[in-house]
Amino acid sequence: MVIAPDRWGPVAAPQIADAMARGWRTRNPSVQVISCPQSNGDAGLIGSIATARPDATMGVCEAIGSGGSPVLVPYVQVEDEGSRTAYLPLSSGQAPGSGGSSYVTGRAIRDLMAAGVDCIVVGLADSGALDGGAGFISGLAGAAPPGSRQHPEAPVVALAKQVVHDHGVDLVGAYDTAIPLLGLTGAAAAAQDGLGLDPYQAQDAEAWMSRWAHDLQQLLPGRTDLLTGKAHRHDRTPGAGAGGGVGFALAALGADLRPAAEVVAEATGLSDAIRAGDLVVTGTLVFDWHELSDSVVLQVGSSAQALARPAVILAGRVDVGRRELMSLGFSGGYGVVQSPRTPLPGQAAEITSAVEQLAYRVAGTWTPVDSSPHG
Repeated sequence: MVIAPDRWGPVAAPQIADAMARGWRTRNPSVQVISCPQSNGDAGLIGSIATARPDATMGVCEAIGSGGSPVLVPYVQVEDEGSRTAYLPLSSGQAPGSGGSSYVTGRAIRDLMAAGVDCIVVGLADSGALDGGAGFISGLAGAAPPGSRQHPEAPVVALAKQVVHDHGVDLVGAYDTAIPLLGLTGAAAAAQDGLGLDPYQAQDAEAWMSRWAHDLQQLLPGRTDLLTGKAHRHDRTPGAGAGGGVGFALAALGADLRPAAEVVAEATGLSDAIRAGDLVVTGTLVFDWHELSDSVVLQVGSSAQALARPAVILAGRVDVGRRELMSLGFSGGYGVVQSPRTPLPGQAAEITSAVEQLAYRVAGTWTPVDSSPHG
């Protein structure tokens, strides 16, 4: 069987996978488990890839934060057919001294480019910043960080673009949500929940990023649309608003923006793992309508469905009906609690214990039959 969960609240996906495996093996000690934890581009990105790829190499960049102090930025690197790819989450660059800016992540990527990697994937979930990627571009250029509500001048933007061009590195922004930069579903609107901004602060951030988007579009125009004859607007690219707007800056620099769940599935060899198994188990803390687009569980379900493998979801709570589950490629969904009125486990120890007990219970129904000649 293949265990490929997302994180559950504060507990990273590899630890959730371990808890599921313990519970399953307690019920059925002979089951063979392939652990393939996933990520939506958050801080667990590194651990998920390192767990699924024994050949992965962990590393740390010592980048200069916007406060002038060094910040340690972890990353993981894998090599496929001679090409080296480094993965790092944007959230790893948010540390004391970074000023709530994406600046330090830009500096870290600049260092990775100089180290000779061929591709850099930036996870855009769990950002602590809302700067439209202005700090990111300044850091990539090696320039001083911009002040609050300021953006890089034209020479700095040109230098950042030149850095990318000179190193010939492929950039990928791995987003958890396909929001644009601006508008009612943009980065500032999302920050009201994610960063706790009030409506007035969000409106101020929206106005500033609108001006920044216009200026950057003039400096780094997009490709020309063959139908309209107009330049593509980077701020409307799906995922441009992810990471507090770092997706926008990446798009303007020529990066590909892709769903993080899809990127991580490829990096961890999820399809190969599913092909080798008889059952797929995934999970998330709450499986509700938020999980119906660009999510780990959706990616796992579609991968299992494509390879004709049964898949089930273990969750703290399942708020999606059986019909919807089946349409997404799942044969069943099982929750620790059944009602929204019942509190979910919140502490890490409570969560891992609940996951283990749930896996033990579900294993009685879903343990795959050994199909080997001697099974």
